[in-house]
Amino acid sequence: MLSQFLDIIKMLWPVRIILPDELGVMVILGRWHINLRPLLYVIVPGFMEIHKVTITEQICDFPQMALTTKDGEGIILDGTISYTINDPYKAIFKVHDLDATLQSKAMGAICDIVSRLDRKKCIKQDKLKQQIEEELEEYEDAFGFEIEGVDITTNIKAFSIFLSK
Repeated sequence: MLSQFLDIIKMLWPVRIILPDELGVMVILGRWHINLRPLLYVIVPGFMEIHKVTITEQICDFPQMALTTKDGEGIILDGTISYTINDPYKAIFKVHDLDATLQSKAMGAICDIVSRLDRKKCIKQDKLKQQIEEELEEYEDAFGFEIEGVDITTNIKAFSIFLSK
């Protein structure tokens, strides 16, 4: 009961704070109005809203994937993608869940890249990481983030597939 009361007070309190590690957007009557920097803001509750995003480096995992290389060898890959948000409007309004979208785009890019390379080139992680970053760069401007790095944590031979011709 008390927590509900405190939530109502917090919602009706007209002061919002954007911390130094955040950026925000002001929404008036459900429409974007302006991007906000770290500061103290006074709003009219019910008329204005402030949505915030963290601009510190964030990490998105992509799960273990069993893939087949160009030469028919199977490998298992998993890893992480480090990114920072640089445009709060795009990160909030152009995509529903940035982590899930980035994970999905990365998995698609990895499948495509590995299918074009032989196993020896896939083992050289530097080249693989670079190609993954290049594939994901096209989404950076659209969704308001910047890739800081890609890390492949597992890269092992899984099985051999013999392709009959």
